[in-house]
This record gives sequence, structure tokens and C-alpha cells, in this order.
Amino acid sequence: MKAIIKNALLMPVLIIIGCTVGPDYKKPEVKINTNWHTQVPTKESVIPLKDLAWWKNFKDPILDQLIEKAGHSNLDIELALARVREARANVSSSEAAFFPSLTASGSIAANHYGKNAAAASKMPPGSSTTVKSGFDASWEIDVFGKLRRAEESAEAKLESIVEDGRAVILSLLGEIALNYINLRNYQEQLLIQQEIVASWKTYSDLRKELMSSGLLSDIDEIAADISYNQAVALIPQLQASIQKTLNQICILLGHQPGTLDELLGNPAPVPQMDISILSNLPGKLIEQRPDVRKAEEALRSTNADIGVAEGNLYPSFSLTGLLSWGSTAISSLFHAGSSVLSGGPGVSIPIFDFGKLRAQVDIQYAQRDEAFIQYKQAILGALQDVENSLVTFASESQRLVTYKKIFEENKLSYDLNQDRQHSGLSSMLDVFQSKFLYLASKQNYITSITNYSTSMVNAYKSLGGGWDAVDVSCSNKKLDVTHIDFF
Repeated sequence: MKAIIKNALLMPVLIIIGCTVGPDYKKPEVKINTNWHTQVPTKESVIPLKDLAWWKNFKDPILDQLIEKAGHSNLDIELALARVREARANVSSSEAAFFPSLTASGSIAANHYGKNAAAASKMPPGSSTTVKSGFDASWEIDVFGKLRRAEESAEAKLESIVEDGRAVILSLLGEIALNYINLRNYQEQLLIQQEIVASWKTYSDLRKELMSSGLLSDIDEIAADISYNQAVALIPQLQASIQKTLNQICILLGHQPGTLDELLGNPAPVPQMDISILSNLPGKLIEQRPDVRKAEEALRSTNADIGVAEGNLYPSFSLTGLLSWGSTAISSLFHAGSSVLSGGPGVSIPIFDFGKLRAQVDIQYAQRDEAFIQYKQAILGALQDVENSLVTFASESQRLVTYKKIFEENKLSYDLNQDRQHSGLSSMLDVFQSKFLYLASKQNYITSITNYSTSMVNAYKSLGGGWDAVDVSCSNKKLDVTHIDFF
């Protein structure tokens, strides 16, 4: 009979415990176009783009090596992992609130009461010792689900910070690829520019010979010298660009500038992919882009915070207990007559606060709405990034075809002029004129390859590609803060 009465009394409490204040989170349904507006050569990826190591399509082992190194040593990744550790600790702290807390205490004090002090304190005069020890326990019962909502919010904040880390990886992939492409461009441009300088020097010397023979005027010689000096002036600029780009790649890999000169110092062709992009449809973009995923986690967190604020409107229940001992001697501290035991339930009920708690609920609803708007903005921004990158890619693809044709035609003209000069049908001046056009078109062609490759990198970056395909093994543990090694 007692058991029946006890269960009957507990039933309403159990029903209440099953409730959770605040709205449950529901992933927003997003309606967008099923295809990209910009028509470019694309192939549907058979795997999620987040798992696609798109940089390997450049077929450049050194680029692959740089990205692999960055996963082990980039400082931005290490910083992101430290923030993830912090967020995970916050989740653990939120989970701990579900369980009772137990603290222990102890003290020993020597006391001496003079005659007058003893009389005032109603204590016997003289010296004495006080020894105390005990345990204090407390447990907040999550009747209305406020703690569960707090844990839900902390978990969403953790996922948001994880997405920040993924965004760092995505940005890092793009930065390494872009800087590497630019480095190879500068190196090739320098080689061509050095050839242009040498050609202008030979051409200028030839014109001087012709001028001494009276076949050319002083004005022709001055014009040749001006062109030569203009060509020479570009050399230091290209050399500086090479060194600054090398330095930037070193920093991206967490190394001191100069440590990669041996690996990257020798010129190599600008890497180039096939003229098609592996892509997913717009609906998949929401699942790929870390910034969009982060915005959704922020929405989920603020939605849970509403429940935390609403939970403050309801009574809070707790259980507390105290077990302690006190004595004037250690030997008698744990005797039955030295103990104090107390415990029981507690309740705190908000009654009147001039609407402060209700205003906090309104604030959380407003912050939830702000997060929802920011989520929509993140989706639109991602769609715009992709469309813009596809437009640029389409444009650079067309320009590359044109510049390649111009380069090939100028190369053919230069070769024909050389043949004609050997046959006595053209002068050396004609050969040099065609050579200058050929070298200028070669520079433009290399620049066009660079723009094409960078547009492809930006397209994959905007699509959210590759952040889960790189091996990230930077330290995810406490760091040794007594030593720094940039090699």
C-alpha cells in the first residue's frame, strides 16, 4: 500500500520531468533552383565535394606535398583545434550539471581565549584545538528541461566551432594552391622576361651597327634603348614577387621564410587541370560549405537558448545534504557525538521581477530570428560565390583558348621569319620584330593559364570542396608552450 501511494505521488513529477521547455529545433526546409544559372563545362561528382581532393587533378606532386605538409603544421589549423578543445570542454561542463556535486572540506585551528575574551565568547579561558571535517552535496533536478536545453546549446556551439575549423582548412587549401600557381607564373614570366632583355640587347647592338653604316637614324637607336631599359626594369619586380610568394607559402606551412627555397626555387610550369569542374547541384551546397553549416548550428544554438530562458520562469528544485564532524581533538573527530547531518529538498520560485525574466525570453527569440536571417544570408552568399566563380571560370576558359591561338600563331610567324632570314628573304630586324611579338604572346598565354587555374581553384573553394579530404594531424592535445620550432 505504501509503495502504491509513493508511486502515485511521484507520477506527476515523472510526467513533468519528461517535458522540456522551449521549442524543439527543426531543420529549415530550403527551396532553391535545382541547377546552376551559369552554364559551364561540369561533371557531376560521384562523391561529396567535401571528400574530393580536387588539387590532385593538377597532377603536381609538389603542390600535393605542400598541402600535406600544411595539414601537419599550419598555425591557423592548430588555433582552430584549440578552440574545438575549448568548446568540447564547455559541453562536458554542461553535461556535468545533470549530476550531483560533492565537495569535501577540513580544517584544524588552535585557539587561545584570554579571561575577558572567554567571558565575552562564553568559552573557558585558555588554549584549545578545533578540528572540523565534512562533505557537502547538492543536486539540481532538471524538472523542466532547462539543463537539457543548455546542453543542446553547448553542443550546437561546439559544432559551430568545428565548422570554423573546416572553413580554415577550406581557405588554407585555396591559399596554398593560389600562391603556388602564382609562384610558378612569376617564375615562368621571369624566364621569358630575361629572354626579352637578351633579345632587346642583341637587337639594340644590331641597330647600332646599322646606324654606324648610315642605314638607321639616332631616333631608331634611342627607341631601341628605351625598350631595352623598360624590359630590364621588370626583372627586379618579378624577382620580388617570387620571393614574397615563397615567403607566403612558408608562412602558410608554419615555417620560417626561406625554408622552402630548395623545394620551390627551381622554375616549373603553371599547373593546369582539364577544362571541366566536378560539382554538385545547388541543393548539395548547403551540406558542403562550412560557413553555411556554421550558420545553421548558430540557429540551433539560439533555438535551444530559448528553452534555457523559459526554464528560468519556472521553479527550480534541488536536493542538498551535509555531513560534517567537529571536535576539539582529532582522536574524537569521527565519534558519533561529533557528527552533524542535515539534508532535504529545496525550491526556488520566481515571483515578481518587473518582467525581467520574460524580457530575457523575448531577447532569445529575437536572437533566434537574427540567426535565422543570417542563415538565409549565408545560403545566398554561398550561391553568389559559386555563380560568380563559375562566371569567372567560363570567361577564363574562353580567354585561354584565344590566347593559346594567338601564341601559336606568333610562334609560327617567328619560325617562318627565321626560315625566311636563312633564305635571304627577310632581315634580322624582321626576325626580331616577330620574336618580340612571340615572347609577348607567350607571356600573355602563361598569364591566361594562371588566371584559368586560379579561377578553377576559386570555383572548388566556393563549392566547399576538399575540407574533409586533407589529412589534418596538427596537435589536438595540450601544446608544449616552452618551445617554438619553425623548421
